[in-house]
Amino acid sequence: MSELTLKSHYSIAELLSFNLNGIPQAHKNVIEKANRENWESQKRSGRGGGLEYALSSFPKELQDEIYSKFTESIVQRKPTLPAVKQIDLDDVTSKQRDIADA
Repeated sequence: MSELTLKSHYSIAELLSFNLNGIPQAHKNVIEKANRENWESQKRSGRGGGLEYALSSFPKELQDEIYSKFTESIVQRKPTLPAVKQIDLDDVTSKQRDIADA
């Protein structure tokens, strides 16, 4: 599965990359399903054009599956820890040494 981000609109390629059970696995069949179920769409900006379909117009089961996969992807992400700053002990003042030794 590619990086799943929660957006208001998705292209057919994005939907297929999420490996959803609620849609066919062929590009052409997803377009037919979108047309048959009157999914709201808008022209995709950028190179290649095409359409993006509104998440809010998907069937409830498909919306729930996308939300569930998004939630799973958030939980599985590991937080990035801040880098530890190395301090040269030769640059520490005597006052700082006294505090560290206390």
